[in-house]
Amino acid sequence: MSNKNHFFKTVYLSRLSNEEHCRFVTDLSGMISSANDPVRKTVARHFSIFVKLAEREDHYLKLVTVNKPTYRLYKIDSFRNSLCHAMQTIVTAYTYNSNGWILFAAKELNAVFSKFDNIYAQSQEEKTATIYRLLQELEACPESCNLLHMERFIKDLTNTNTMYETLYKKHTNEFLNKKIATGKRIREKIDVVYSKMIDLLEQAIIMDGVSNYCDFAIQLNTYIDELKTKNYELRVADAPAILNSKF
Repeated sequence: MSNKNHFFKTVYLSRLSNEEHCRFVTDLSGMISSANDPVRKTVARHFSIFVKLAEREDHYLKLVTVNKPTYRLYKIDSFRNSLCHAMQTIVTAYTYNSNGWILFAAKELNAVFSKFDNIYAQSQEEKTATIYRLLQELEACPESCNLLHMERFIKDLTNTNTMYETLYKKHTNEFLNKKIATGKRIREKIDVVYSKMIDLLEQAIIMDGVSNYCDFAIQLNTYIDELKTKNYELRVADAPAILNSKF
């Protein structure tokens, strides 16, 4: 979920792993609770709902952690998200290159990735099929992939996606499906409430001026910047453990 506002920076909550999402929600709850009266009063009608949903998400994540197959699936899904993010970031960076061939390759691959912009908002099962389609399109552009050094990323993404599919098929059952669906619904509700609170704060700043909301805006925007940096970093340290694990 993103917000198209001016005073608060955009954050794509659907792209966060479950742990990152839960941490963001928990930390935001703390920021709002310790904010001044104007901030708390502005979001009051939605904040109580937000806190209850945060508690449900925390409880859900603890249940997932206890259930090892489900937790493994989420860790693998988080890693394939990181691989996709890393590839997109590298390709976007190369679009600023002055070399003609590299620029052409970057634009070609950027066009491929633009077709799969909604991949992070998909269910994990849907995402598996989408990633296979993404890989097929990338394999149709071998020269561009070689120029931008995408080979290792493509190999790791293929292995990770296959690992997810294999583990999912091995452990899929009604209990597992219900857990995944429940977590997705909780996250979607949280993202909607977050967007509503940010919209109310934006409106309040326009109506009343920025002074009463400046400190909170700076705090949240700084947090979002740090979150984006962490979220776009490839989890290199986790890669060997995930790709070499047995199931």
